[in-house]
Amino acid sequence: MKFLQITLQHAKAASANLLLRLGQDGADIVLIQEPWLTGNGISGLRTKSHRLLMAKDAGRNRACMLVRNELTVFLLPNFSNADIVTAKLECDTGDLWLISAYMPHDDVVEPPPLLLRRTLAEASKTGTDVIIGSDANSRHQIWGSSDTNSRGESLFDFIIGENLRICNRGNSLTFVTAGREEVLDLTLTSQAIAPLISDWRVLDDHSFSDHRYIEFSLAGEGPLRKSFRNPRNTDWEGYRRLRQTLLRAPAVDSLATTDVVEEWVEVFSSACKDALERSCPLRSPKGKEKPLWWTKELSDIRAS
Repeated sequence: MKFLQITLQHAKAASANLLLRLGQDGADIVLIQEPWLTGNGISGLRTKSHRLLMAKDAGRNRACMLVRNELTVFLLPNFSNADIVTAKLECDTGDLWLISAYMPHDDVVEPPPLLLRRTLAEASKTGTDVIIGSDANSRHQIWGSSDTNSRGESLFDFIIGENLRICNRGNSLTFVTAGREEVLDLTLTSQAIAPLISDWRVLDDHSFSDHRYIEFSLAGEGPLRKSFRNPRNTDWEGYRRLRQTLLRAPAVDSLATTDVVEEWVEVFSSACKDALERSCPLRSPKGKEKPLWWTKELSDIRAS
């Protein structure tokens, strides 16, 4: 599955160039920040091959995404606003949350925004993996910026706290103007699916924006976490209620033959299983080990 990530800087030409690129290289998902806006909202991103996902009635949208029509993707309104758009992707590696995030450089709150913190907390609670494409407007030498500012420190602490993987490689510049070159755009993922991310790179192609295209792929197979159920967390009251709703006991005189009894046992077992799956959903283990990209240098920086 092929991803693109781009900040369009509200430019009409950048939006047109993106649609042209989609027709040529066929990216499946595009995580977009600062789309072109008109009086009708987000403009210039309508295409027959992809659906546009954005928060409704959010005002001046600064985040959205395009997803190929064939993909099963649902917007998550409770975790979406003008600057954060979250969607659930159903794929062969399990459910995955896609997040397009814009972090305003003039926000009085240090990054990440409160909604992104809440979204990651919910994803962690439910054991759901995430891919985040962000115009972070934050500098840190860890992801290749020229220096480190307070916004970068705040965002880095969040990345460590949520055990996320930074996909950026080296110091590939993501923001380039005549007078400034910087790394401001980040791609972040959960540790569990990080091995499935490949070919991350910043493209040299002209985007008609000061930001460059980021491209990467998500493999359809790879090491997956072994899910489990914790009986201690079962909603037993809900289980009993669901089982009664799903199941109607047969009359005793109807159990006249072995075949009927076996059929009833099968129905009973199915109802119990369905009730259990709803009352005690599968969870994924939360690893506490250091990220694969963690080094002694990072430990020294964290301690200083």
